[in-house]
Amino acid sequence: GMPTKTEQSDLHMAVYGGHGDAPRIVIAPTNVDGCYRCAGKAFEMAEAYQTPVIVLIDLYLSNRYETVVFPARPPFEADMNRKPGKQAAGTQYKRYALTADHVSPRTVPGDKGGMHVVTGLEHNELGRPNDSAELHTAMSRKRHEKLKAALRHPDFTHYKRFGDEGAVDVGLISWGSNFGECLEAMLKARAEGIRCAAMKVVMISPFPTHGVSAFLADCKEVLVPELNYEGQFANILQAHVARPVTRLSRVPGEPMKVEEILEEIRRLAGIKAAQKAA
Repeated sequence: GMPTKTEQSDLHMAVYGGHGDAPRIVIAPTNVDGCYRCAGKAFEMAEAYQTPVIVLIDLYLSNRYETVVFPARPPFEADMNRKPGKQAAGTQYKRYALTADHVSPRTVPGDKGGMHVVTGLEHNELGRPNDSAELHTAMSRKRHEKLKAALRHPDFTHYKRFGDEGAVDVGLISWGSNFGECLEAMLKARAEGIRCAAMKVVMISPFPTHGVSAFLADCKEVLVPELNYEGQFANILQAHVARPVTRLSRVPGEPMKVEEILEEIRRLAGIKAAQKAA
């Protein structure tokens, strides 16, 4: 991006970047309150699913001022509740044990009997490097399958719909700091008589395909505004949901203008700006 300017151009890197086939959780708050809550939930999810969690914000969001009422208690409970228990005599601790929910018991340094190997290579249940095709397949399945539970993580807003319910002429779907402008444009469109709704997607990886698909099914036209040139969120969206969308991808270095989004809503709804002015 441009120095001291805002952009949403790191989404592909956050979701896909890395060595090998290594999935991770990526969440993107849309406002200041969301930053506070997502930061807490990131610690909670990292512990619950033993995986990296990336929280994506940008300059626009990090410099924003909002009035926020903090909850009476912290928004997360990162309790370590996967202790392996006492090891049977003559057995070794399996740090990467294959379990029913794909999350292994974990020790911390100092736990008796918890010594194990950590490596960046594929490994067996003990953590020792291993090049067995069968084991690599099993461990790859483990890393992918355990993230599905994140789509059901409690007390977390994975996505949320706003505006008209049921069938709409235009549906907006966006993420991160840009959603505020989308929400305002949607409200103005509704005031003009356009049936319109908007959805924010907070959990981007793993992608909440079921909820997003249900929203898109209600939309005659779908608009995806975002602050990057390629339309990275639209790419991810269409990789999971086979649905044509209209991309509104801009890189001005500044927040997207509400009027620009509103004009595109009008166009998709088949309403000319001149008619609205009249």
